[in-house]
Amino acid sequence: MSVLPAHGGVLVTVVDDGCGFDPGQARTGLGLRQSVLARMREVAGSATLDTAPGRGTHIELWAPAAVSCRAGQEVS
Repeated sequence: MSVLPAHGGVLVTVVDDGCGFDPGQARTGLGLRQSVLARMREVAGSATLDTAPGRGTHIELWAPAAVSCRAGQEVS
């Protein structure tokens, strides 16, 4: 895992050499798309996921350094 300044924001990279998984396969719970990926979009960031069975997993999350909020809006 690394956390570095990049392109006016913060880049978080998580890499493992585990068994990986099929991101298209339905699973129970919120999953990556509804949790992590959706939250990155909410802050005008981005997320990439590269994984496959037998290949491990590589995730990159980028968020801008400053996120502005509307008055009264909660940030979670």
